[in-house]
Amino acid sequence: MLITIQGDTIPNWQPLNPTVEMRIFANDAFVTDEGVLIQPGPLFYQAVECTPNLTLKTLAYPTFTIEATTNGTPNNQTYSFLFYSGPGVNGRPINGGQFVGFQNLPVPFAPTTTTLAALEISAGQFFPPGWSIDEALISALQAQQSSVTFPANNPTPSVFNRENFITANTQTTNYTNFLNPYNGQRIEILVNDIFTSIFGTQFNQGTVVGLRFDLGQWYFTGFQTN
Repeated sequence: MLITIQGDTIPNWQPLNPTVEMRIFANDAFVTDEGVLIQPGPLFYQAVECTPNLTLKTLAYPTFTIEATTNGTPNNQTYSFLFYSGPGVNGRPINGGQFVGFQNLPVPFAPTTTTLAALEISAGQFFPPGWSIDEALISALQAQQSSVTFPANNPTPSVFNRENFITANTQTTNYTNFLNPYNGQRIEILVNDIFTSIFGTQFNQGTVVGLRFDLGQWYFTGFQTN
């Protein structure tokens, strides 16, 4: 059963490769519900041509279809979506800074249209693939110098064109929305006070909270306390 994966744009793409393709690997062999055998790597199952923008430092990939894994045999198989420097046998693995791809994602047979971000969330991946929780925490803390401090006690601050934020609330504040996001935007918030809640969940001082905006809604992608 083919599932539609909607296209998206990855921000802060660092490599300078003029051509990039996403290669999709089955992590183990399985048979689809239609009887098609999907073989595991080292050969990739499917390739999707991507569009890097070296000026804006973004990487866009188009909408594509892929066989569902959760109604196959066995029904617990996953794909990894990795990036290579162009088509053909000479393409080499690349990564966008800390971002190395979407790894170990099952593809459910419902809904029939989804996103890689939604697959990450359903798979319980709390931070960008390729990061450990410790790396994500360290990265967020290192980014403190370039982070934006939210206005104190404002429950709906803007996150326009930035990724790292710090709270500085002086009274109880529950963030109910983050304004001016783009689809697929990830943000990390370092809770730097004792007054902060996010969408009704209170977090201790020193906690790094990850969120992603997808299809008009914010989703938690995880949190870690220092």
